[in-house]
Amino acid sequence: MASILYFLHPTWVPPFNTAIINGYNRLFNERRKLGSWTEYLAIREKLLAVNNKYCASLSTDLGALSGLLFEIGTGNLLVPGLADQPVEEREKIQKQIEKRHQKVVDEQREEQTHSEMQFHLLTIGRALGYNVVAARNDMSR
Repeated sequence: MASILYFLHPTWVPPFNTAIINGYNRLFNERRKLGSWTEYLAIREKLLAVNNKYCASLSTDLGALSGLLFEIGTGNLLVPGLADQPVEEREKIQKQIEKRHQKVVDEQREEQTHSEMQFHLLTIGRALGYNVVAARNDMSR
């Protein structure tokens, strides 16, 4: 329901899902849970206060802050204080870091391979005398 309300009033109601709540808990070192309106309203109050404080860097729309919490909750961004956490939590976060790093490396490698193959195809086409054109979204590569 909160995510639906967010689309109606993005400056009043933050979206709410498991990744966002995980990011919230990591960033603010709390133990909030899904499924309770009282928990949601407490989270909302804190998010509104943080968003008002940093709206110049983020946005008046709560989606920017929620997006940040989502990235933290999925392990794509880390928060300070890793050394203060229990060993199990640090190991879990370290595995997430390694997984994310490998994902980024794989994406870069795939993009590089795509560009290289496209370059070879364009070169071959030109050598055969064809008028070749790269796709519009690939021209900058």
